Amino acid sequence: MEMNSNLEIMFPNIFRVSRLYNALMSTNNRNYFAVVEIMIAERFTKDNLDHLPFGIALPLKEALRNCRYEPSAKWPAEAYILIGKQWIIFNYILKVRIAIE
Repeated sequence: MEMNSNLEIMFPNIFRVSRLYNALMSTNNRNYFAVVEIMIAERFTKDNLDHLPFGIALPLKEALRNCRYEPSAKWPAEAYILIGKQWIIFNYILKVRIAIE
């Protein structure tokens, strides 16, 4: 077990991507929401994704694309930015401001 933690310290990005792929392949119907949630927990950004090799990034980008069509209402702001739906955040802020005034 200690060998695994040493490897994780030495190669953190490999383990980050590995956790994403484990979530992606964990079910037959591909749990795309879980992938986004792990990306947020791992502080993964679009820039991180763009620096991965194409073949590794493509399934992860596909997961983001699928979530873009029906995003979860329970996600933090970072998730909406990650899937390219930052306008949802601005709409929420606007509604809160209108409700306060």
